[in-house]
Amino acid sequence: MTVENHEDSDNSAPEPSLDDWVEGDDPHALYSGETSPRNLGVATLLTLLNPGVGYAYVGRLTQGLVYDLVLALLVAVAIIAQAHYRFMPLLPAGCVIVGWTVLSAIAALDVRAILREEGTEEYLLRPFNHWLPYTAIFVLCTLLPVYVSVDTALTRLWMIRPALHDGMFPTLLLGDVLLVDRRALGDDRPAIGDIVSISADEPGAPVHHLRVIARAGEKVRVEDRALYIDNEPIAQTDAQEDVTSQLPSNEALRPMIERNRDATYVVSVAPDVVNNASISMTKPIPEGRVFLLGDNRSQVPAHDTTGAKMRDSREFDSQRLELVRGKPLFVLWSSDPDSGAIRWERIGRRVQ
Repeated sequence: MTVENHEDSDNSAPEPSLDDWVEGDDPHALYSGETSPRNLGVATLLTLLNPGVGYAYVGRLTQGLVYDLVLALLVAVAIIAQAHYRFMPLLPAGCVIVGWTVLSAIAALDVRAILREEGTEEYLLRPFNHWLPYTAIFVLCTLLPVYVSVDTALTRLWMIRPALHDGMFPTLLLGDVLLVDRRALGDDRPAIGDIVSISADEPGAPVHHLRVIARAGEKVRVEDRALYIDNEPIAQTDAQEDVTSQLPSNEALRPMIERNRDATYVVSVAPDVVNNASISMTKPIPEGRVFLLGDNRSQVPAHDTTGAKMRDSREFDSQRLELVRGKPLFVLWSSDPDSGAIRWERIGRRVQ
């Protein structure tokens, strides 16, 4: 009986490839998963839309999620920085837009480099290569963080409200849209000279932007355009040219500098108009309330259920501090209500 000698098999032999398959072999022996070509343009577009989706498209899901996390943190940091330092929100918004664009562009270039290195034809599909995971990544990593950040900002930090009338001329104009800081006052009472945003308790009540003239314990009297606090006249002097040159013009109204205790601010009066909204001396303002006036002292307050007319404490008396919704910080947008022309010089102006 002859015994054949067999050599040990070589375990280091290369794995078979599709090129080794010949007719008659088991086709499943060489199957390693479904493949699908990758499109360079689609990969670029998806990455610009959302880096997580773009990286998932080329099989680098973890790397994409890291990019998405960085972008979400970028939005959060911008909101926190604005809330803390209270600068014009167009600056952090611009930084977010530029940062988002740059990071997405870098990610898109990286995804294209991956496809050029690994090829676009024989891409082995992963379980997340489907439109449902792509949609989930986009919603959870882009839409949701942005929505939560913006919603938090507009419900807890700021609100955006228009100037409803010209009762605050020259400080505010009809057509101005204001960013109101809900937390600007905190637990502090507004100071004399502060502009505050205030509205009634009723849902949907209009928000009026008015200046604090007097606080608890003080008595107020208004005679035509003259203001008295505790029977002491509040000084008004003509604004100098260096001030008037920076103010909106109105031939019927004269800008005046009012000095109310430690506060100095600009008001306006109509020299040829006799104001019929004078009020006699009030009782001392109760604790927890403030007396508010518009800067246009010749504007007659008028009750209007739509909120379109100017109202202040000459018409609705002193108001409770809990009705103060915040403090306007900046003019976010401004346009002429008659012509619709954009008033570019007012956008970004600090309200003071």
